[in-house]
Amino acid sequence: MMQPCMDCGTPAEGNRCPTHKQQRDHILNTARTARRKQAGGRSKYGGAHQRAARGVRATATVCWLCNGTANPNDPLQADHIIQGTRGDGGNGGLAAAHRSCNIRRRHLTAQGWTHQRIVERLRLLQHGPPDPNRQPAHHRHTNTPSAPTHQ
Repeated sequence: MMQPCMDCGTPAEGNRCPTHKQQRDHILNTARTARRKQAGGRSKYGGAHQRAARGVRATATVCWLCNGTANPNDPLQADHIIQGTRGDGGNGGLAAAHRSCNIRRRHLTAQGWTHQRIVERLRLLQHGPPDPNRQPAHHRHTNTPSAPTHQ
């Protein structure tokens, strides 16, 4: 179905006539090339990243940020443990994280939040506030002498 070109109004097969489509593609390719050059010449989402991400997603059971399990509405995806890194092998510095946790973490990091504060916030969002009636778990080591009690 023919529709008018977004730039000149000439009837076209897609959103733009062949002339303007070619111009638009050139602009997009130029911008993409400039971003690659600025990032050091290669994308952190190339073939090695995609293979590592596929491996992380295939073996993942819980989100590394909130410890929640995957669900269909919020699937696990590969997240850079240290944001902005490319990784140099193995899993490429990737771990499984819910899509929502990964996005929230990116925004909170940009606001200057520390990793520990982000993890606490994500766990609170995912699992709700702690139950005040629940007694904290006390872990006693069998090799350690018990401390004297003060009465």
